[in-house]
Amino acid sequence: MSHLWGVVRISASAEFLPLCVDAWSNSRNRSNSYRARLMGNSRRDFFRQFVDKTLGQAADALGDRLPSTSPERPRTRLRPPGAIAEAQFLDTCYRCGNCVDACPARAIQHLKGESEELNGTPFIDARQQPCLVCDGLECMHVCPSGALQLVAREQIRMGLAVVDDKACLRSHGEDCRICVELCPYDEAAMRIDESGTVQVLGGCVGCGICEWKCPCDAVVVGV
Repeated sequence: MSHLWGVVRISASAEFLPLCVDAWSNSRNRSNSYRARLMGNSRRDFFRQFVDKTLGQAADALGDRLPSTSPERPRTRLRPPGAIAEAQFLDTCYRCGNCVDACPARAIQHLKGESEELNGTPFIDARQQPCLVCDGLECMHVCPSGALQLVAREQIRMGLAVVDDKACLRSHGEDCRICVELCPYDEAAMRIDESGTVQVLGGCVGCGICEWKCPCDAVVVGV
């Protein structure tokens, strides 16, 4: 069942990219003006409001216009923060659901429909709901088995974001900064380099927020 945890790369199609560019262009003015009004707010308030009211609109507009023939991109299932190595995790996890219940973002789910070994184990599907790396990180604290270890926020390693430059709007003349602006780890994890390309750095914890809100599915978190 290794396909559940492998790094997945994506590719852009000629039909898909124009829709991305158009959707992003239509939302740019709204994004910029909205960002200006939020400058006085905290980073957390900015994150929540910007995602919900601006980027959500852009993503919804894009989704409504995608060709029905576009293939669905494979998803990578991530383990919750603090998870030990996969083989050891499967032997250690009680499948108790404590971490699922404790997650305030409801990002952690029970795996179903797979092998007996995998079923019931906790995972995160970043495309559905990423880990928000919340302040409490209660998932690690409520794990009774040690499958989730208590680690510092900066040491969490759920996966690593991978950017497909060919699909990224920046490669098509658009100044899209969604992934960089929403990254909770700022430039320790993701930045735009001198060439204008999105660069993923060693500080990436694999939370999946960038994958969740990329309007063109140009980012995926793999393990």
